[in-house]
Amino acid sequence: AAQVIRGSEVSFRAYMVTYGTVFQQDEPHIIQGIVLNFEAIAMAYLGAFGITLPPEVNLKPLIELALYQAIDLCEDDYMAEIWATIDYVDQEMKAHKIN
Repeated sequence: AAQVIRGSEVSFRAYMVTYGTVFQQDEPHIIQGIVLNFEAIAMAYLGAFGITLPPEVNLKPLIELALYQAIDLCEDDYMAEIWATIDYVDQEMKAHKIN
């Protein structure tokens, strides 16, 4: 189990670095980075069930549409949630004497 956890941790860290790099770009590049990431996840998910899409199938337009719809759904209230999360983390850090 420890080996699986270590392997997963290394992959997760690499993934977070890549994701962080994407989010340092301008918005069109961020969107495209997210779309490419979701495409890879979708292909891995389908592959786990033995599903291989034909080469002419392009998931990017569907993923991009869904991403923009998700943004539209939460653009009016997401900042309140981000600030609430920041406040919560700040309180937890103070409670545990972490500066």
